Amino acid sequence: MSCINSPKEWQPDSDTQIIDEQTIISPISFKLCCVKIVDIMSKQQLKLDRGKLICSQLDKLLAKSVGALVPSTKTLFGLENKAFKNTQNRLKLATIIADEVRLHLDKMLAGEAKEIAFKSINGWLAGIKKSPQQLLNKLNTEQAKIYFSKAVEAGLMSKQYKWQKSQLLLACFAREMSLKLCLNKAQNTDGTYRISWQPFEELFGLKKHVLRTSYNDMQKTGQPPKYIEIVDSIFKD
Repeated sequence: MSCINSPKEWQPDSDTQIIDEQTIISPISFKLCCVKIVDIMSKQQLKLDRGKLICSQLDKLLAKSVGALVPSTKTLFGLENKAFKNTQNRLKLATIIADEVRLHLDKMLAGEAKEIAFKSINGWLAGIKKSPQQLLNKLNTEQAKIYFSKAVEAGLMSKQYKWQKSQLLLACFAREMSLKLCLNKAQNTDGTYRISWQPFEELFGLKKHVLRTSYNDMQKTGQPPKYIEIVDSIFKD
């Protein structure tokens, strides 16, 4: 194995020994996250969005940590060929991140600022605990993940599968996604495909038939929900 001068240049090869299930937070990413949170708390113009922005920073830190592959120090200098693979357990890492960030911010914030930041961190961790660890089988496809990713980018839902808009808009989203993915092969009397509501109700923690009822009520009134144009754009060919 050739000597590597920069960590950014390192790539594992077929001979790399991978040590699984480490629980390591990147020191650089961790420090950057904490610095940005302190910066968020210092800016009065961000007062209304502080909680959301803090959660966003924690999401980024968690995303960089889950399953991350990190070479050993000796590997970087060509003395061995070993790498550590971080755990895929999001909740385990999120708990460690929340504890470490609170501990670090305890020395950097005070008073109301600390209280707000800690409340946001606690809320973020609670959301991770409630979120599904994996998608249901019918929704665990590459195309489904693309639609969910677009919904996250559009601000309709969080990366932890928490819907952030109206229940009716979720019903519209679920209907379009069910049709696009052909989740239900059964057909109505008019030849159209039926909708699979249940996978979405289970994923987003809703009672059975809630989405079907919401969509049927909308059809009766003829009034589409706010932001329906965003849902339409996600599924536009």
